[in-house]
Amino acid sequence: MRGCARAAAASLLAAVLAACAPLPTQPDREVPLPQSWRGAPAGAAATADPARWWRELGDPALDALVDAALAQNLGLAEAQHRLRAARAQSEATRLRFVPQLNARTLSAPNVESTASYFQVGFDASWELGLFGRRDAEKQVAAADVAQADADVAAARVSVVAETVRTYLELRAAQARCDVQRRQLAAAQATLQRARRLQALGLGGSTEVDKAQSAWQSEQARAAQLAGLPPAQAQALAQLLGRTQIDLDWLQPAPLPVVPAAAAAPAPAELLRTRPEIRRAEWAVERAAGELGIARAELWPQLNIGGSLTYASKLDGDELLPPTSIVSIGPMISIPLLDWGMRRAAAVAHGELLAAAVIRYRAAVVDGAAEVQNSLAALQTARERHAALAARVAEAPQRLARITRLQALGLADASGLAEAERAEIELDAERLDAQATALQALVALYKALGGAPPPLEAAP
Repeated sequence: MRGCARAAAASLLAAVLAACAPLPTQPDREVPLPQSWRGAPAGAAATADPARWWRELGDPALDALVDAALAQNLGLAEAQHRLRAARAQSEATRLRFVPQLNARTLSAPNVESTASYFQVGFDASWELGLFGRRDAEKQVAAADVAQADADVAAARVSVVAETVRTYLELRAAQARCDVQRRQLAAAQATLQRARRLQALGLGGSTEVDKAQSAWQSEQARAAQLAGLPPAQAQALAQLLGRTQIDLDWLQPAPLPVVPAAAAAPAPAELLRTRPEIRRAEWAVERAAGELGIARAELWPQLNIGGSLTYASKLDGDELLPPTSIVSIGPMISIPLLDWGMRRAAAVAHGELLAAAVIRYRAAVVDGAAEVQNSLAALQTARERHAALAARVAEAPQRLARITRLQALGLADASGLAEAERAEIELDAERLDAQATALQALVALYKALGGAPPPLEAAP
């Protein structure tokens, strides 16, 4: 008998230890990353702060807009509320596995009875969460919080990038309108010159018609470009959670210059800064926790419960002393026959975990590719802008040479006018290259994910 008792005790101890041990559901999800980005400018990481990258543009108006967007954007505010909800739900999950105590009363007179009773009692319960259930559910709750935090970071990155992008488009549109006014004035001057030559008998109607057609085309383009700044201003208002624009936004201001270098943290930092990767990482953690719960369902569930009930007779023919009832004991639920339902659910969650790992690896690969492509696009745009800016800087010398030739009688007025139009078109091309380079900079920092925002204080 003693041997049987010792064997039973040893078996019980082994079962308890197994129940308390966490389930090995952590998969290997390492993805190799390069040591450095291809084509990244040396020393760039030390010259810019990824958390405040837009300040490198040196535009106080843009800085104020980004700060306002971070404070007022509705999508970001929604994500922050969801994060707080996830934190509260995580706390509720943690408290599920601590002893619970409830009070109850009952005073229900029955007209068909000869006596009435009053009852008061307390019920206690404690779900132990054995076989890894407690740790798995906490893991799922923690993953939900981390995913919500990644969503806040993603919303923040998106709000900043869209605000900067829209502001740059607004300034670029204003600059294009200015260039277009110069092109329209040049086309009008060409038309007037063609009409004068026709009046003097030195030109025909063909030249006039051609010049008038060009002038009308420039007019149409000017009208089209004039509608862009208000549209971009309305987009800014939307990002700030407003329905009305600030008229100060429509005041012309120069397009920011392209920074000399862009900060490109080491590829390994991408795992920390890019919200999409962080969310995919915690999706793996959540899938692992759900697998742990599914495996725990294969084993018995143990709760400890107790109650204390006190009853007293309120009225009746015979008065009895108050009575109390105390009960305590375990409540065990043992899965006996479910035709393989729980095991099939565990297999399904195992496959979902494998899928989450693959999704994480894909997120890392996609993120690295996006950063690398953004770096290449920025470098190409910067080189193109530099080349065009150099050509624009030489424009005064070219025009001066043509003016001297005209003074010597070696060039006519139409040649000078044509050269002026070519220089305006070159300046427009330079402006487009500058805007493209700035947008490539925005795309790069959006791909990098910036730096993690300051952690919000837990409630």
